[in-house]
Amino acid sequence: KCWFQIYHQFGRSPIIVLQKKEQKGNGIYFMTKNSDKIKEFGALFKERGIVVRQVSIGIKEDKSVNDVSYVAAKKVEEAYRITGLPIFAADTGLFIPILNNQPGVKLKEFLKAHGIDGLIKRLKNKKNRYAELRSTLAYKEKGKKTKTFSAMIEGKIDQKQSNIIKKEFLIDSIFIPKGSNKPISEMNEIEYRKYAKNRTEPVRKLYSYLKI
Repeated sequence: KCWFQIYHQFGRSPIIVLQKKEQKGNGIYFMTKNSDKIKEFGALFKERGIVVRQVSIGIKEDKSVNDVSYVAAKKVEEAYRITGLPIFAADTGLFIPILNNQPGVKLKEFLKAHGIDGLIKRLKNKKNRYAELRSTLAYKEKGKKTKTFSAMIEGKIDQKQSNIIKKEFLIDSIFIPKGSNKPISEMNEIEYRKYAKNRTEPVRKLYSYLKI
């Protein structure tokens, strides 16, 4: 139930812009290959009457700096250079001070190589399990500088992984937000709402910037 446009690039993977048939009106483009993120952000922007349209591009991310704002900005600038569309990109990292702020922006790569168990093992016998889940949205449009909108959630890493696991949000199964006694994946709807307010802060900041 989608139409799509393909922008061919010499020597690169084609860009695919996906849009559901029923999607009409004002829209914003989101650079991601993650269908779960499209659902999450689509629901948030729908509240303001904005349609989120997926742009799938094969971009090599610059993670030379352990800063989610840097990574998101570089990503969206490359996406804008290729498409010319008003577009945003997101990046999330897990920063654990006792592990020298690792895995940081390389969270996805770390989980792919070592899994959740690998992270738990690195914290074995560590009393200080404090961690920060940092996220940034970066937005770029014609004639304006790249804008970044960030949020940080304090918490700790649980000693074992929850039995409730979401494939695209693995970290939710071991991250316990400050003020809670359970990982995100085990929260009920009411508990999650309190946490989600912090998690969606970058989106609200983008609302304000776009005046929507």
